[in-house]
Amino acid sequence: MRGGSYLRERRVDRLAEWKQQNLAFDLINAFVLANNARDVALLLHDLLTTKEIRNLTKRLGIAKMLLAGDKYDTITDQLNCSLGTVAKVKIWLDEGGEGLKRIILLLPKRTIKPKRAGGIPGYNLPQILWAGTKYIVATREKKRLEEFLNRMAEKGILDKNIREQLSEEFRASNASKK
Repeated sequence: MRGGSYLRERRVDRLAEWKQQNLAFDLINAFVLANNARDVALLLHDLLTTKEIRNLTKRLGIAKMLLAGDKYDTITDQLNCSLGTVAKVKIWLDEGGEGLKRIILLLPKRTIKPKRAGGIPGYNLPQILWAGTKYIVATREKKRLEEFLNRMAEKGILDKNIREQLSEEFRASNASKK
C-alpha cells in the first residue's frame, strides 16, 4: 500500500481548495502568534510527532551547513543523513529557499554554558558579572531545551501506543466485516 500511496489522492488533497487555504492560513498564523521560543516549542510538541520534529531539525541543520559552505560528505557524517536528503535540501535552497535562508541568518547562536569567572572582584567585576549572567541564561536555555526533548520522548511513546491501539481496532473492525 505504501508504494501505491503516491498514485492515490491523499485525504488533504481531497479537500476543497478554499478549505486547504484556510488550514494553511491557520497554521501560518499559529506560528506568528507563538511569539517566543517556549510557545513555539509547545506548539511543535502538540502538532508534530517526534519523528517529524527530528526530520525538520535535521533539514534545518542541513540547510544551515549548506549555507555555511560545508561539503555533502561532512554534512552526512555530522548529521547522520543520506546524500539524497542533503541533495533535496540543496535543491530547495537553490529553487527558492528564501524562508530557510532568512531564518538561518536570524537564528541566535546557541548559548554554551560558559565557565564561571573566578577571581577577586575588583577591576574585573564587570567581566565576572557578565560571565555570571551568561551562565544563568545558558542554564535556563539548556533546561528549557531538555524539557522540550523530554516531552517529545514522552509523546513518542504516546504516539506508538495510539498507533498500536488504532491498528488493533482496525483489525477487529475488518474481522467483524468479514
